Order: sequence, then structure tokens, then C-alpha cells
Amino acid sequence: MDKMIFREGTLNDCKYLDEMLTKLIDDERRNYDSSIEEGFVVKDFYKNMIIRDKHKIYLCEIDSVIVGYIYLIIDKGAKIDALYVIEEYRKMGIASKLLDLAMLYFKEHNVNSIEIGVLSKNIAAKKLYMKYGFSTFKEIMKLEL
Repeated sequence: MDKMIFREGTLNDCKYLDEMLTKLIDDERRNYDSSIEEGFVVKDFYKNMIIRDKHKIYLCEIDSVIVGYIYLIIDKGAKIDALYVIEEYRKMGIASKLLDLAMLYFKEHNVNSIEIGVLSKNIAAKKLYMKYGFSTFKEIMKLEL
């Protein structure tokens, strides 16, 4: 395995990033939220987002393959909109390194607070975010009918 390369995402990466977002959504559906529509496919999302001011994507490549990414937004506050690492590449420190890049980006833009949404059953993600100092400040309750 080659070394991990971390870099900013570009327009050329957007089609693959859409595929990864599709995998993230499917992962959430299978493991945490069965109400998510099965077979949902993301198309042309990131090519429309990456060109916006203060929208940033960092990604990790191994063997020239994107294996993880983080999508950041600064607009009326700062937000980590997506963080995803392909399952077979987890537990290698990729998510932590992507979060480190996010923290640097937000500090460069004088951000005072950052929000990230996480499903309540995603314990691994919650533990990671808590290691970075995130805490729960709002919860959304849901009733399936």
C-alpha cells in the first residue's frame, strides 16, 4: 500500500465524491436509519458545491484512489457537512487527519464554533468528534408512523 496523500478536492474529483456520498447515505441507511430511501443515488452535488465561496473539500488518496473525504461549509456559521471513509480504510487515522485539516481551515477563517450532524446510533463517529471537543447541544427526536 502506498502512503496516504491528503489534498484539496477539485472539480475533477466531484463525480467520485458523489459516489462516496451515495455510499455514506447507504451506510447510514443500513446501520443507523432505515427510513432513508434505499437505492438513493447522488448526482452532480459536489460539482455545484465545490465552486462556492467558503466551501472546501479535503480528501485522502491511497494508491491513487480516494478513500475518504470531508466537506466543510462556512455560511452563517461553520459546518462539517460530510465526513466519510470507505469501510476497509477505517481505523487508520484518516478521519482524524481530515478533521485536523478541517480545524486548520476553520481557524484560518476565524471560525468560533463548528456544527456537525451525527446520527445518535453512530457511536464511533460520536466518540471521534468528542475527542476533538465537540459536545451535544441539540437533539432531534423522531417518531416512525
